[in-house]
Amino acid sequence: MLLPIVFMIHEYEETIIFRRWLNGNREELPEPKPKKKKTTPKF
Repeated sequence: MLLPIVFMIHEYEETIIFRRWLNGNREELPEPKPKKKKTTPKF
């Protein structure tokens, strides 16, 4: 019974820490690649 509660607290903690890390290190992340256009094959 204790394991699900501990797991939920741990996951919540990770989301908070990740948001802080992302706000402080956003400029170090690479730019996202542009999405390729979907083309239909021409037969």
